[in-house]
Amino acid sequence: MVNSNKIVSFTCPNELYEQLENQAKRQDRSKAWILRKAFKEYHKGQGNE
Repeated sequence: MVNSNKIVSFTCPNELYEQLENQAKRQDRSKAWILRKAFKEYHKGQGNE
């Protein structure tokens, strides 16, 4: 089994982060959940799915 964890850097717009943070609070989600969702949105915006 290969470990595919990588350290990445990306810029998340404040508006998106705040939206995800509010959603996370309502759903009792973790900071890691926010970052995963933000990166997924960023990845989509780059033309990748």
